[in-house]
Amino acid sequence: MNSFALGAFALAAAGTGAAQVPHDPEPTITVEGQLPERTRHFVETLTQTFGSDQQLARWNDPVCVATMGMDGARVPLADVQQSIDRLFWNALVVRRDPHVATDGTDTMTLGRFVVDRIRQVAETVDIPVAHGRCTPDILIVSASDADAFTRTLVKRHPALGRPRGFNGFGGAGLAPPSQIRPLLVSRPVRWFHTSATGPAADVGVGSGARSGWGSSFQASRIRLATRENMVLAMIVVDPDRVVGATWDQLADYLAMVALARPRLDADFRDAPSILSLFTPDGAMQDRVAALTPEDRAFLRALYASDTGHTATMQRANIVDRMRRPAPSTSR
Repeated sequence: MNSFALGAFALAAAGTGAAQVPHDPEPTITVEGQLPERTRHFVETLTQTFGSDQQLARWNDPVCVATMGMDGARVPLADVQQSIDRLFWNALVVRRDPHVATDGTDTMTLGRFVVDRIRQVAETVDIPVAHGRCTPDILIVSASDADAFTRTLVKRHPALGRPRGFNGFGGAGLAPPSQIRPLLVSRPVRWFHTSATGPAADVGVGSGARSGWGSSFQASRIRLATRENMVLAMIVVDPDRVVGATWDQLADYLAMVALARPRLDADFRDAPSILSLFTPDGAMQDRVAALTPEDRAFLRALYASDTGHTATMQRANIVDRMRRPAPSTSR
């Protein structure tokens, strides 16, 4: 385990203090052994959906990871939000404009360590990874006043909290209304994911599927003509509240958040997962040193599952895959 502490964790954005937003009790996740009902609950909490007809979202295009404010330099709030604006427009409009570099130095910094670890985890579970210069669709920001930063973010971008399809791009509401309430609660790490509905990978011309983004509809009794594509993951870290975690723990925690779609308001404190690193009240518990076998099994199963199925069928397939013997892999 990397022994570096996070005491010098950098500050990314200035802001004023914020009152905490009350929230409902969190669902508790406990996975023990291979009990199917516990595994099902674990999978459900890692694959948040919005609406009964939404399929499970995952990264189907190569992921590009970037960090801001994690390496000692203070980043002006205006610069952070300008970068976020670009990412939001990339999510709203059919994207990939390869003009943003993730890192231009050879020095191992916390930011670069996190980027490299997320790429490494993605590659070990067969998630596509972009190399070279690319437009980041996973952005991790360290904000000195994460509460104020998040409030400003939500206020600045009216697409946050809007329903899916409000802008004509099918699934490109940046975060549904149900995600905003937990997003505004003070936490060590908070996040939201944006997904868009597109045609299934094996649906061709003349199949009856819409081209571009569109709402889900059934192409047959077995499979759907659509799939749910992750297009943006925005993660905000409060540097003062993650002090005490190792680089390995924090990087793996961020990898699990970025590559899955865990519920922000879930309670993972008793789960055999790196997500147990922080309790719902923000306390850090040193139970897990890195991604667990259950974490890796879930990611492998999610990215091996058939994206053309309903969420219910896809979750069942993930549970079945997780209960199979894990292949031998190196970290």
